[in-house]
Amino acid sequence: MKRTHAILCLLLTATSLPAAADDVATCQSIDADVERLACYDTLFRDAVEVASTTVTPADAEPEAPAEADFGREQIERAKPIVERDEIDEINASVTDIKRRARNELIVYLSNGQVWGQVSPRYLTIKNGDGVVVRRGRMGGYILTTERGGSTRVKRLR
Repeated sequence: MKRTHAILCLLLTATSLPAAADDVATCQSIDADVERLACYDTLFRDAVEVASTTVTPADAEPEAPAEADFGREQIERAKPIVERDEIDEINASVTDIKRRARNELIVYLSNGQVWGQVSPRYLTIKNGDGVVVRRGRMGGYILTTERGGSTRVKRLR
């Protein structure tokens, strides 16, 4: 939605550039501060009004399944999450594993989610392993492998 808004603003600006260039030069040539400001205000008022249009519900993003929102509050604090039935865990398989600077694991799951260890801890895990990510009792999330190993994780994507 933000991307669409930005593209719309760029298109509106790009289409009015040739005419606006002459008008800007006219405004720049005015010596009196108040008159020059008034010139700029009249010149750009229309562009601001067009760019501040609202998005209709038809343009809104479609709702994602509940599994896609599992742990999302850790990566998007400013954007409210659509209320759905709460799920307490997800099951997925590991598609890739990487390590951060402090030897913390970054685990890529088959459902597209990316989870990172909160603190470095040895965990036997490899590509293709099945994992369960569930809510912890004191908040946060716990990733458990099919071999029984577990570690605290935070959702990165």
